[in-house]
Amino acid sequence: MKPAPTRDQFRYVARLDTRWGDVDMMGHINNAKFITYDEQARTDYMAERQRDAGFEGPHFILARICCDFLQQLRHPAKIDYAIRVVRIGRSSLQTQGALFVGERCHARTEGVMVWFDYAAQRATALPDVMRRAIRDFEVIRPEE
Repeated sequence: MKPAPTRDQFRYVARLDTRWGDVDMMGHINNAKFITYDEQARTDYMAERQRDAGFEGPHFILARICCDFLQQLRHPAKIDYAIRVVRIGRSSLQTQGALFVGERCHARTEGVMVWFDYAAQRATALPDVMRRAIRDFEVIRPEE
């Protein structure tokens, strides 16, 4: 298994609180909620980068998401959900997310986002201005 991500690999961090409704019958945060936390951080990150590049409205669509659960998470908890782009393709981005409580990483995610033309219902090439906005923001330059 890959080593857990560390905070210094990320510039964007969403601060979230667990909720009572996130708890499952085992007494810890349900595994599906980790994907919800990722969604919140990922969509906020993408909206900010789109604004940086001069775009409004949704332009990305999620193509893939997976999660490695590294440690149980219990309620209540103050979560720092970090997200970054690790690779930029022709029309897609590969993301990495990490759920931190303090310095401890409880989960990591990998996702693929596609620049999408919702009117035509198809993927299109990621605009250069969007690539620049992502590159300029990240602590670690994404692969291309």
